[in-house]
Amino acid sequence: MLLLLIGTAVVVGGGAYAIARMTRQPEEVRRLLEASVVPIAQAIEATDVKIEGTVEALDETIESPLTATRCVYFEHVVEQVSDAGAPGGGTTAMVGVPIHRAVDGRPFIVRDTSGYAIVDPAGAATLLRIDHRITEEQSAAGVFFRRWMGIAAMGTRHAEQERLLVPGDRVLVIGRAVREPDPDVKTVAGMYRDGAGMRLRFTHSPRFPLQLVDESKG
Repeated sequence: MLLLLIGTAVVVGGGAYAIARMTRQPEEVRRLLEASVVPIAQAIEATDVKIEGTVEALDETIESPLTATRCVYFEHVVEQVSDAGAPGGGTTAMVGVPIHRAVDGRPFIVRDTSGYAIVDPAGAATLLRIDHRITEEQSAAGVFFRRWMGIAAMGTRHAEQERLLVPGDRVLVIGRAVREPDPDVKTVAGMYRDGAGMRLRFTHSPRFPLQLVDESKG
């Protein structure tokens, strides 16, 4: 299962490159990122599409490790932090080396004005902005968590960061979807081309990767 976590050296401006390098050929990803967003009701099954909408919880949310935030997806990273000289001298910059990563998520809804789709984030490549970042000096709870996970201090400072998708966020979804029966009796008839009672579900596979790009915090 492919898990892509964008490290501290990758910023939003370099996200397209990171996704291209890790999941698809660069030309293909560039084409998908530059393609127009398709309304969910017009998305074609089993074809690469890009949709955009608001995140909603489907059945349940989960609790993030760092801030106990209820979310549908989180990436939690513990870094070993050291100071490095800035290029050409001058002030130093903090450099973080990831030593622990944890990822978890639950299927969630992405909704636009035309309808909604189910997105299963398991294995997806993501480009999410850091929601929270703290050093061990700032959080006794963070120290406890690292000790509980068996992460040794190794005589250096550590920092934790968290990337989240929470209900209300805006997200771009790039991938392929399949149709499945829609158990929601409130679904509007004719929402999808095949008629009432069907909805789209996006999932990841090695052959057809799924990308999630955070639009609300970028």
